[in-house]
Amino acid sequence: MKTKSRPYPPGHSVGANNPRARLSETEVREIRKRYAEGGGGKCGGPSQRELGEEYVIRPTPEDAEILTRLFDESETLYFDTARRKLFSEEEDLE
Repeated sequence: MKTKSRPYPPGHSVGANNPRARLSETEVREIRKRYAEGGGGKCGGPSQRELGEEYVIRPTPEDAEILTRLFDESETLYFDTARRKLFSEEEDLE
């Protein structure tokens, strides 16, 4: 079996070794196990959405501070579901 070569630069941390990783390797294994055992959301097992809600990934403190400031300073916010982006001005949506 041929090993895939990955175009990661030297010193690049992948997976749980990445300092910005939001889930531990144990959590990822648990999520995959529960999803597979539940029939992939069928037969009463947890769906991807249910697992995603259970293992909530929250913003970093720095990102949360920026979001809080944006919420405070903006009169109206728009969320573009297609691009999954938050905008503070309607003109930015175009």
